[in-house]
Amino acid sequence: GKNKIVTPRARRLAKKLNVNIDQVEGTGSGGRITEEDITNFSNKIPSNVSLPVSSLPVTKTVKLERLRSVIAKRMTESSQIPTVTLTRNVDVTNAVEFQKNLISSWRSKKLRPQYQDLILKATARALSEQREANAHLVGDEIRLLEDINIGVAMAVTDGLIVPVIKNADKKSLLEIALEIRELARQSRSNSIPLDRMSGSSFSVTTLESYNIDTFNPLLNPPEIGILGVGNINVLPLYVNDELLPRSVGSLNLTFDHRAWDGAPSANFLNLVSKYLSEPSWMDE
Repeated sequence: GKNKIVTPRARRLAKKLNVNIDQVEGTGSGGRITEEDITNFSNKIPSNVSLPVSSLPVTKTVKLERLRSVIAKRMTESSQIPTVTLTRNVDVTNAVEFQKNLISSWRSKKLRPQYQDLILKATARALSEQREANAHLVGDEIRLLEDINIGVAMAVTDGLIVPVIKNADKKSLLEIALEIRELARQSRSNSIPLDRMSGSSFSVTTLESYNIDTFNPLLNPPEIGILGVGNINVLPLYVNDELLPRSVGSLNLTFDHRAWDGAPSANFLNLVSKYLSEPSWMDE
């Protein structure tokens, strides 16, 4: 602005973050605009979104930390995308059995097989077969991506991060499992390298250990799909006209309806289900 005093670093940052300096209130001495003012302004909710009014008594107020404010921003972006969530149950009895059989062979690697390992492997194979799912939507372009990089949502103390398994389709089940444990370990100590936090082409989020059956996961834009993994329940199912107790898992696929339609996304979800329900190929 004409009469606003702006530090040169703040001006550079404003340009980089595409912030209109005229709209920023300065908190420095004499109303000077600092880098921090620019950052805070950039992290604010977009000005065209009216803030909900809350007049209830408060026990304490928690300022959104850096991580939470990034998450809040991404969630706001994500919620403006027209999405549909498809949900289906899958008979995962064979997967549960397959996972049990891995326990002894993986013991020497100090590794306990997890259901999520099988999910990631099945998802990577489905993405390699149905390439249109492995895409970004940028502006009015759908970009079919060469590398299959699966972002895996992980809970950390103050929120959620999505580290990435690069080229997941080229990795064995064991390699995927070792990598995901390493990422989980790094996330607990906040030491994940930045390059492991970007470049995902599709995401997976798991609430299986929280007794959640179905949910509609939020997209991780510019990706056009995210797989939400629900609980495994033991249910009576008819198998060859006989009622048997079977392990049944729930899978939820949210997709960006601007980039993708119901039929191909249903087809993709059915592919993941198929590879998960008959996991013997994962030994290859």
